[in-house]
Amino acid sequence: MIAALDLGTSKICALIGEKDEQGNLMIHGEGTAPTLGIKGGIIVDMESAVKSINEAITKAENNANAEADEVVIGIAGRSLQSLNNRNEVTVISPLRGITEEDIRKLEDGARNVVIPEGRQLLSVLNQGYYVDDDISGTDIPPIGMVGSRLALDVHIVHGQSSALQNVVRCVNQAGFEVSSIILQPMASAASVLTPDERQGGVIMLDIGAGTMDMVLYQNNAIRHTQVIHMGGNHITNDISFGLRISKNDAESIKVKYGCATLSSLEHSEDFPITQLVGGETSNVPERILVEIIYPRLVDMFTEVQKELDKIPTKFKTPIGVIITGGVSKTKGIKEVAERMFQLPVRLANPSRYVTYIKGLDTPEYATAIGLLSLADEMGINTGKKSNKGQFIKVFGSVKQFFEKYF
Repeated sequence: MIAALDLGTSKICALIGEKDEQGNLMIHGEGTAPTLGIKGGIIVDMESAVKSINEAITKAENNANAEADEVVIGIAGRSLQSLNNRNEVTVISPLRGITEEDIRKLEDGARNVVIPEGRQLLSVLNQGYYVDDDISGTDIPPIGMVGSRLALDVHIVHGQSSALQNVVRCVNQAGFEVSSIILQPMASAASVLTPDERQGGVIMLDIGAGTMDMVLYQNNAIRHTQVIHMGGNHITNDISFGLRISKNDAESIKVKYGCATLSSLEHSEDFPITQLVGGETSNVPERILVEIIYPRLVDMFTEVQKELDKIPTKFKTPIGVIITGGVSKTKGIKEVAERMFQLPVRLANPSRYVTYIKGLDTPEYATAIGLLSLADEMGINTGKKSNKGQFIKVFGSVKQFFEKYF
């Protein structure tokens, strides 16, 4: 059995599953709990966070009628930063062809980057090998090819050591061992992107309650990752402020009536509100929500465009945008995104799994299902058999996996 834990801003989701004899990912158990003690991926109250984690995993165990002592967790939030790096070496014996020793020297140098003190190297993702003046690159080590110069591009992700350690400690205190840590944007991508999309080049946006995870794929490699600190809660806050109502009422109204464009309003209705101060009640037309939600989505997508400006010119031609996460269910968001990016947009649900549990085929579960999928490819098998909860081993295993598979 594999257990996956998605530490979201509004909820914590745990899934338990395994691969069947045909190689299908079977999900046996699901459990969710309100997120307490965690803000932006940072632990702010360990006792509350431990309770939420324990509640989610226990529900999943009961649902699956199975126990999981070890889990794979997703990590995101403001503690993460990324950068691209290129390393070049001279081939030892050009006429004999590139050897494994040349590749080893190249990869070691690519990983040898200076990161700020207090930060932990989380993953080194290979983007492509280049021989001499070749500009197209290959994701396969060019062993045996003739050339005098060899280059490798990598995408490096690092996080604040204390923040990552606190997440692991909370899971440990909840009674579970952490077998590995996976970047949440990559987990979401694993559950919603097709091989053709990864190859052709797409922007994937996983828009949750507190953050928007961004990944740019091209030529089957990750070219850019970023966690943008805007999400569904920002829309809720805007509605609360604009209508002078409580945040709980604003969230309910957003879910029930929220719409981003006038053209996507199925019918114009009024909905009741109760002002937070004074308790005055009134009816408000749905089009008012468009005037609140549309500008916030524009702000969010503008931040994505700013990130795209940081990317090398050769990777600035994606063929489309894939949007998942809870905010992707907002009526009219596809139209807004197409207008902003001038690209085709697909709203994506997780796929490539089998389960009897209803409701998992929604974008809110993209990260958790992706974690299960990647954990299986890593060969992680949760159970009472190992002591892999040590922090150094956690990062070693996830780094080795991404070097191999991405």
